[in-house]
Amino acid sequence: MKVYERGGWVFYISEDFDYGYERDKVGKWMYYSKDINFMSEICRKAVNDKLVAQAKHSTEKRVAWQAKHSNKSDGVAHFYLNCDDMETHKKILSFFMDNNLIDKPKNGRFNNNNISFKLDAQTKTGQYGKDFRPEIKLCNFIDLDSGEWLT
Repeated sequence: MKVYERGGWVFYISEDFDYGYERDKVGKWMYYSKDINFMSEICRKAVNDKLVAQAKHSTEKRVAWQAKHSNKSDGVAHFYLNCDDMETHKKILSFFMDNNLIDKPKNGRFNNNNISFKLDAQTKTGQYGKDFRPEIKLCNFIDLDSGEWLT
């Protein structure tokens, strides 16, 4: 695995697993945290386990800069795949649940945690916050009330 830091990000790229990202289809599931060390661990694990060929997370400097210049104080980790790869979506969401990356209340419901997948094209066109309209969400895979897989 190749690991390097650039532009406020730490990248983890497989050297022996070619996922085949397509420019118009590639995007990411995201995990937000203040714990940079934990994000490093999960990015390494996702790439080592060949769930994704590329992952990245914010550096401490980027998180500090964001906290100073905006209301965001969490870092973020990205796990990349093509939007039409349903099998990998399920693998990544299972990885998220197995590693407690999606908050699940004691009642077992994900109602307030309907995380979403974001295309890189949406990022490049400045779709953030209220301007972001996700097409793929956790609810496409899991019943948010029961926590059961839909397919």
